[in-house]
Amino acid sequence: MKIGRYEVAGSTFYGELADGQIYPLEGELHNLTRKPNVSPVDSRLARTLSPVLPTKILALGPGHNNMMPPGREPPARPFLFFKPSSCVCNPDDPILYPSGVTNILYELEIALVIGKTARRVPQDKALDYVLGYTCCNDVTAGSLKEDWGTQLSYHWKAFDTFGPLGPVIATDLGDVEGLSMVSRINGVIHADTQVSLIYSPADIVSWVSHIMTLNPGDVIAMGAAAQADIKPGDVCEIEIEGIGCLRNRVVNVGD
Repeated sequence: MKIGRYEVAGSTFYGELADGQIYPLEGELHNLTRKPNVSPVDSRLARTLSPVLPTKILALGPGHNNMMPPGREPPARPFLFFKPSSCVCNPDDPILYPSGVTNILYELEIALVIGKTARRVPQDKALDYVLGYTCCNDVTAGSLKEDWGTQLSYHWKAFDTFGPLGPVIATDLGDVEGLSMVSRINGVIHADTQVSLIYSPADIVSWVSHIMTLNPGDVIAMGAAAQADIKPGDVCEIEIEGIGCLRNRVVNVGD
């Protein structure tokens, strides 16, 4: 199932995307079902929103995906940082280029979405708490990393709109290892790679849940597979096999 969050005529709802139609859903996030006797909506008539509004976005730091430098040992334990919920950006909404920043980067990532409250979850049960997977663009103000230092709050990743998510949550991908991942800037392929994780989704969910409670809709981005500079006017696309394409244009804050 591909679950999205949509807006039609001012009304927001969860829906299942199938064959260009959106079937309204009801129930809790981990147990959504089609509303009976409700007609589907043509997807062209709906605005696609971020598939969830997380209480928190957690992200794995350098070296957790394809970008591990040759010859470097993987980290002994996951390196985790927060992105605030205020950075969430809808598909097709603009990424705002902050004033005073000299460069920002897109980062291609697959992210897992928590479906139900997870607290001190054993590793062999952890996937029961994963609703599915979505595309994440972990936008980064690269120029601020040197200026502001390695602060634990990772301010250079926390600007408004620096967390595009979507377009849907794919719930039936199974093992995501090896899924195709493609990024494009202005229609030109920048990276064509595959999901390759050091820590499995089950490892991460279990580990994190022993530190903090994970709430339904929380997002864990599983580490960058590619990155590059983007600038105002650029259109950045992140596409992952079985999920879809997340597309956003970069604009200056004042535009």
